[in-house]
Order: sequence, then C-alpha cells, then structure tokens
Amino acid sequence: MSPGQLSAKRRGDYEQTECHARAVWEKTCVQLERAGRPYFETAAFYRAILAIEKHCLRKNRVPMRAEYRDRMLAALAQVDCALFKYRPSFWDAAFPSVDFEALSALIMFWAEAPEATAKRSVERVQDARARAAAFRGAIQNLQREERDDAQLIREYHRQKKITGEAA
Repeated sequence: MSPGQLSAKRRGDYEQTECHARAVWEKTCVQLERAGRPYFETAAFYRAILAIEKHCLRKNRVPMRAEYRDRMLAALAQVDCALFKYRPSFWDAAFPSVDFEALSALIMFWAEAPEATAKRSVERVQDARARAAAFRGAIQNLQREERDDAQLIREYHRQKKITGEAA
C-alpha cells in the first residue's frame, strides 16, 4: 500500500469490501451477544457501541445484511434485559431505553444503503448519534466503577492475607 492509501484507511475513506464488512458485522454481533448474557459484560457492550458508531454512517459502507441486522437487534434487546437485571440502579438513573432506541436506529441506518440514510432527516441521524455517544460515555463510567470495585476487593483480600485474618 502506498502512504496515501494507508492514511485513507486510517481515516476510514477506503472502499469497504463485502468480506471486511461481514467480519465487522459478525464481530459486533458476537460482542452484543456477549454483553447480553445474564451477568451483563460491560466491556463487550462498550466495544459493540464503538463499532456501531464507527461503521454505521460511513458513506462508502456496504449495507448490512438482514440476518446480521436481526441478530444485532435481538442481542440489543437481550443487553437491555441484562443491564436491567444486573444494574437496576444504573437503568433507573440513566433511563437508557431512549439510548437503546438510538442504538437500534444506528443499526437500522447501517443496514440500509448510504443513499437511503442521506435522504433521512439530518436532525434524526445526528440525534441518534449524539444519544448513542452519551450512552457510550455512561457505559464507560459503569466500566470504570466495576474496575474500581474489583480493585477495592483485591486490596481488601490482600490486606486480610497480610494480617493473617481468615477470609
């Protein structure tokens, strides 16, 4: 690849092939399905949101196949249920049902041809993108809280081990 082609690839301006698109769809589906497990996997959901945001509105994207769109939407519904069970306080505080609607809208945009998305209201597309970005930020904060909690638990057990107390 020439240097110009490499910089175009980094910017995302390169022509996306069906094979590459299928790999991205599959990976995003798997991440959403992992996040929708009963214990809600925050990191997988965060990565899935990033992928959806990155690829859904590219001008040179390959429209997503219906089978992948349906898998992603079903997995998103599972994530909604898992998040409600796993972190009900987060669900109540952030009221993410609106944010899940935004993510499902971005998945629908990804499934349609770029020309069809261009005909949509600019405000609708920008609103869905902004709400998805805000939701990603909330999930990232939840991920940080989980890491901090795990660190506190590890520190607690390390102190108990040092002092010789029974765990």
